[in-house]
Amino acid sequence: QKWVNFNKDNSGLPTNAIDFIIQDKNNNYWIGTYDAGLVFYNGNDWIVYNESNSPLPYNSIRSMAIDSTNIVWIGTYGGGLVEYDNGNWKIYNSKNSALPDDAVYSISVDSKNNLWIGTSYKGLVKFDRKNFTIYDKSNSILPVNKVTSVYVDRADRVWAGTTEETIVIDNGKWMRADELDSTNYDMGIYQITGDKLNRILFAYKFGGLGIYNGKKYISYNLDNSKIPIKGFYSVTADSNNVIWLGSFEQGVVRFDGAKWEWFNKSNSELKDDLVFYVFADNMNNKWFCTYFSGLSIYNENGVGFK
Repeated sequence: QKWVNFNKDNSGLPTNAIDFIIQDKNNNYWIGTYDAGLVFYNGNDWIVYNESNSPLPYNSIRSMAIDSTNIVWIGTYGGGLVEYDNGNWKIYNSKNSALPDDAVYSISVDSKNNLWIGTSYKGLVKFDRKNFTIYDKSNSILPVNKVTSVYVDRADRVWAGTTEETIVIDNGKWMRADELDSTNYDMGIYQITGDKLNRILFAYKFGGLGIYNGKKYISYNLDNSKIPIKGFYSVTADSNNVIWLGSFEQGVVRFDGAKWEWFNKSNSELKDDLVFYVFADNMNNKWFCTYFSGLSIYNENGVGFK
């Protein structure tokens, strides 16, 4: 099947409101829900962790990251940071640690296994497993303290997206992203990620798609391209370096570098047009995390799991 849909009626999902999904090094999926905790899925079995049956401190999961040792780092939107290591839980919050904000928006891991954490109210945080270092408007060039997306690229540059400018930290040097190639970047980042071509991809809340190829930044919007819609929550690239964008209430857009395609619940088996997150796994399945209808999964060669 090219499309598979999981919801709370036909799977182990405890809710249809899905915020996030990631795959660990053992090909297991970790699913963050909007209001019902954390879900583990291995292709057959579903396990739900929530406030009532586990040490998980908060049921709203906004982000996750997997480090090189396969530890799952979970960003809750109200309960702080959670470390899950093969059944062992550790909680970091504003009361028991120096983490300044319990609303974690985004997490990325660098080559030294440092965590870079974007918070909703208190800026960007570096966590080296012992100490938290806080960067905000008062001690850095961050334009605001709301860091909506953090991405560490292969060169260990830290990209911090905010509701205003995008900031880059390159070997300790802080700069605005537009200083890299003297191009004005769009405003209002919702997600930053990368692909196998070492391109940096940007999804804009009120704009379109941005791509930085290492030398030049290109913006794709309604005025200069055939992108069909604007306003994106998320972006990913699949194993063929095809770009997928999830939109607020208009479905999913596919871009292969030349052609734009638009998937929505009217013209495809996508079950919900409000797509909060898009993710391509190592089988090249595209996962669309929706707000009202669970998970829609698409693979042009047939959906399959390891």
